[in-house]
Amino acid sequence: MIAADLQQPMLDGIRHKALKAGAQDRIELHLTASDSIGISERIDFCLSFWMVHEVPDRVHFIKEIASNLKPGGLWLIAEPKFHVSKANFTQTLEIAKSAGLSITDRPKIFISNAVLLKKEPTVVNG
Repeated sequence: MIAADLQQPMLDGIRHKALKAGAQDRIELHLTASDSIGISERIDFCLSFWMVHEVPDRVHFIKEIASNLKPGGLWLIAEPKFHVSKANFTQTLEIAKSAGLSITDRPKIFISNAVLLKKEPTVVNG
C-alpha cells in the first residue's frame, strides 16, 4: 500500500498510526511534489478523501491518477458537501470521465459527495 501526501506531517501521522497497528511493513510512505504525485507503480485502488478540491491543477491530478490505475482499477473520491459545491464536484466527475474513468457507484459517505470511479480497459482494434 502506498500512502502519498504533499504534507510531511500527514505522512508522519500515518507512520505513527501504522506503527501502533503493527502495519508499518505494509505501507510505503511517499512525499509528493506540488505538481506531481511521482508514483510510477500501477495501482488497483486509490482513495482521495476530502482533498481533490485543494489540488491547484485538478485536470493534471485526475489524469495522473487515471494513468496510474490498472485497467479495471477503482478510485474513490469523497469531497465535503459543506465546502465543495455540487457544481464543482460535477466538474471533477466530467474531468474524470474525459480521463477514461466511468462512474460505478455513488456510495453514501457522511457529509460528503462521493463517487467510485473505474478505469475502463483499453480496447485495441486489429
